[in-house]
Formats: sequence, structure tokens, C-alpha cells
Amino acid sequence: MRIPRILLPLSMMLALFLGPVTYSFCFDETGVGGSVQAAEAAPKESVDPAEMYAKTDIANEDPYERLNKKVFSFNDGLDRYFFEPVARGYDFVMPNFAIRGVTNFFNNLEEPRIVMNGLLQGKFKQAASDTFRFLINTTVGIGGLFDVAKHTGMPRHEDDFGQTLAVWGAKKSSYFVIPLLGPSSLRDATGQVVDFFTYPLTYYPDATVKWAMYGLLLINRRANLLTATDVLSEAAGEDRYEFMRESYFQNRENQIYDGNPPLDLPYMIDNPPAAPLPEGGAH
Repeated sequence: MRIPRILLPLSMMLALFLGPVTYSFCFDETGVGGSVQAAEAAPKESVDPAEMYAKTDIANEDPYERLNKKVFSFNDGLDRYFFEPVARGYDFVMPNFAIRGVTNFFNNLEEPRIVMNGLLQGKFKQAASDTFRFLINTTVGIGGLFDVAKHTGMPRHEDDFGQTLAVWGAKKSSYFVIPLLGPSSLRDATGQVVDFFTYPLTYYPDATVKWAMYGLLLINRRANLLTATDVLSEAAGEDRYEFMRESYFQNRENQIYDGNPPLDLPYMIDNPPAAPLPEGGAH
């Protein structure tokens, strides 16, 4: 199931809420996953795209599907009957500027983690920009309530340790839905553990305040996704599980390759490139 690119930002945001703390397809030089050049050189014959798809790693990306579907059903029900209603009430009573301020505040708390992973991935210029962004928003932006840095040409990034593992060479791993946290993979779940311990709120001494802040973080994030929920519910149709799984992997690939992912096999079948693919890494 290929998710239309126009829906990727929305599906990514929703997937990130369901997994708040997000596939790179490795092609062989020969065989089904070979390069475009090799495919062009091979004798042309009638091939069923569905059969080709089934032979790739994509068809085996979810070996825990039975368990994952049960966990997904639990998470989805919890969201529908608790988080979404609470978020709608929060959105109703909170002014837009207040929601933006809370969003900016929590985004700013993530900047140290983003800087660390930028450095670990060798993105030194980006890490420097993110460092200045954090300093500006923490001071001039009054603790991050105002995103002043974006007006000075410092965009926000989303690097996490799961991406760092991928850049270091960790292969795409099996899909894994985590209770409460949502869509992930075995590789990215490992990254989430590191991300948790590099999030400043983790070390706040007052447990009551800390967990109240985590609750506000989740409700505020869910409120920001209400429009995405309505759009994606219509787009996903009946198979919400498959839609969320594929949108998670597609967006994860997009993140890992900084917006320039290699074309995966199903996409090549539907939209064969006019020219050979350029060689490139994850940056």
C-alpha cells in the first residue's frame, strides 16, 4: 500500500503522536532489488507487480503482525475514547496562541537531543544552527514559548537516535507496535530509549510536576493533530493498521535520508524513473 505523498506530512504527525518518542530499502546489485540499470539490462518479460512485491523485504517487514494488530487495536481504542475527546476539549477551551506557546515550549526542550544526534550523524553545520536556535528561543523566546529563531533563518529539525543508528549502518528492522507509544521498529524502539534519557524533562526532580508536564505534552500534541485525524481517517478507509504501518515506514525513510530517500521497489513499479538513479548516501 503506497501512501500518496501529499498525505505523508499528516500521516507522519499522527504516527508520531501514536509513537511520540519514526525504512530504508536496501537494493542488491542483482535480483529483484537490483538497480535500475540492472533492471533495464535484464530481458523484459511479463511480471506480476504483486508477485515482485511479495518477494521483497517489504512483504516480510511485519513478522509480528498478529501481535502488532492487537496492540494497535488497544492503542487506537485508547486514542479514540480518551486522548481524542480530551484533546478536543483542550482545543476548545485553549486559545490558539496558548496552544502555539505550549507547542513551542516542548519543541524547545527537544533541541538538546536534536543537537546531539546531529553531531553523531556528522551534521556539524546543522548542529551549530540548532544550538543557536536553542539558545535564542530559551532566552529571547522566554523559555521557548516563542519560536524567535525561525524568523532568523534557523529551521527546526527532527533528528533522533533511531535515525542516528540508521546513519551508522543499522538496517531497517521489523515493524513493532509499542503499547501506548505506538508505531515503531526494533531499531527505532532502541533509539527511543536513548531519546528518553536525553530529554531534559526526564530529570526534573518533582515527580508530580514532571508527570503533569508529560500529560500536557501528550494532550497538546494530540490537539495539534485533530485536523490530521479527520483527513487520515477518510484516506485510510477500513484498514487503518496497514495505512499507519506504511505511512510510518515511508516517513521514517524520508527522515533518515533527509528528504531524499531512494525509490523503493513498489514505487519504481508504478512510477519507473526516466533516468538511472544517482548514487548517494543517507545525507
